[in-house]
Amino acid sequence: MKRILIWGLCGIVGLAGVVYGLDYLSLQLRIPAREQFSTIRVDQLYAIPNKWNEVDWSRGDPVMEQCVNSLLPHFDLRPCWYVRRDTMHVNKL
Repeated sequence: MKRILIWGLCGIVGLAGVVYGLDYLSLQLRIPAREQFSTIRVDQLYAIPNKWNEVDWSRGDPVMEQCVNSLLPHFDLRPCWYVRRDTMHVNKL
């Protein structure tokens, strides 16, 4: 039983490594033909606590966030499919 669990765990880790490697390789070789990076407008929202234990909300200036056109994050950038879904950043002060 222990041997099956170890082999299963190694298989899952190996599969995750292969998926990440193929995603990185497709990004570097631009397969399919696409841009590597995109820029998306992201709105800023600030949560400011006040003295009555309530939260005041303040809208900040929008920023342009660079993202990578891939399935997983690479180059310390988030994937564009995720940035498009999450266009509102909430910053706590």
